Formats: sequence, structure tokens, C-alpha cells
Amino acid sequence: MRGPVPLYDILEHLVIRLKIRNNGCIMVNSREVSEDSLREARRFEMQQKADAIAARIFADHHTPDERHQAIMEMLEPALCARGMGAFLTEDAAEAIRSRTKEACEQETEEGFSAALKQAVAPFIEIKVTHPKDFEDIEAVETMERQGFTPVNKRISYNVGGGQLQLHLAPSFEVKDEIEALYEDALYRVAEVVKGNPDITRIGGSSWLNATKTYSAMKERLGFTIADTSPEVLEEHFQGKDRPVKDAFMSREDFLARYGNK
Repeated sequence: MRGPVPLYDILEHLVIRLKIRNNGCIMVNSREVSEDSLREARRFEMQQKADAIAARIFADHHTPDERHQAIMEMLEPALCARGMGAFLTEDAAEAIRSRTKEACEQETEEGFSAALKQAVAPFIEIKVTHPKDFEDIEAVETMERQGFTPVNKRISYNVGGGQLQLHLAPSFEVKDEIEALYEDALYRVAEVVKGNPDITRIGGSSWLNATKTYSAMKERLGFTIADTSPEVLEEHFQGKDRPVKDAFMSREDFLARYGNK
């Protein structure tokens, strides 16, 4: 049985490479589109993803109670997330909870999927109409759920086994700021490294490090890109299909670059 999928995986919008030009027009794949068209594309893609997640839940959980428990493990942290109250009243949140429970009583996958989409429709509309605000909330919830220490609005860190590793929260809406956010985080965690002599390595393995965009960015920030060790692959990435790379700096190199600001 699969583990719970974060609610935001259900609501993740279509990954469209867009650019806002000086005149405010939106370009998608080099074609100009309206705000309304972009919203409709996001809404359609999120509904498609909701169908896929509903199918997985229906297949993996065979009773209404099991389905309800699985959904609420995803849903409740989002309903209680810091900042969500600006978009959802308590009455609206209670209505989502009630409709979700009713959806779990559906006896067919099609009925369950339709009812679940109706239940989470307010979340879909928030992300469609307020994508940046929703992602800000999502990023905070993600960092808190993972138990990492936030550094700035998208980067957090953890320390373990002599290593400090940075983590990137959902950041599509601030993708043009990612390198600056990483650099800011590296300067900020320098004090953590200085105060903890057991930290001998900064970095870690990730599928992001295996992409051209992120590996180039990490190299500009002073990291070395290398193959992930078999031990780390077996412990943390077993069964994963995507390629993984390591990105690291020694303590000495890190402090020489970021420890004197």
C-alpha cells in the first residue's frame, strides 16, 4: 500500500513554462495567451491530476473509512495551514471536510472521483486565481511537515551524519528567484556551520541535481556535482526511477566562500 500523497500533489498545476513580458502579456511556448486561458489550463490540469489521485486512493483503500482516513491525512494539514484562513472561512473548511466524508461513501471509482473533486474545488480555485499566495502557503506547510528548519521563503535545511543539506519547497511561482534564494540560504546557514564543528559537508543527493538547470546553478554556487554513492542510493532512493546526483562542498570550501559576510 502506498503512503499518503500530500494534498498539494493533487492540486499541482500544469507545469507551463511561462514568461511575463514588459507589456504584461503571458507567453506559453512562445505564444501569447490570456489570463483566462491560462486559468482554464491550470484548472483542467488540476482536475486531471485529481482524477489520477482519486483512482489511486480508490484502488489502494477498499472501505469508506480507509479512504476517508487516507484523504484526511492529506487534507487536514492544508485546511489548518498557516495563511489558509485568508482564503477559507472555518465554515468553508468544515464544508470541505463534510463533503470529503460523503465522497468516500461512493461505491464506484467514477462517483468517488467526481465527488472528491467537488469537495476540494475550493482549493483548486484558490490555486487557479491566487497561484503565488497558494504556493507561499504550500511552501510553509511543506517545510513544517518535513520537519526541516526554514531559512527563507522557499529553502529549509536539516543536519545529520555530519552533513547540512538544503531543501527546496514548491517554487514554480518564484522560479526566477531560486538561485538568489539558494545563495541567500547559504550565507544564512554559515552561522549554523560555524557553530557546529561536526558539520564537515554541505550538500546532499537529489534528482534536481541531475537536471541541467539545477546542476549548473549548484556549480555556480560552488558545489561539486558527482555520482551519488551506492549506500545513499540504497538507503534513500531505492525504487525511484529518476536519476540522482550528489552536490556538495567541504566545510572549508563552504566557509571560505560564505562564512565571511
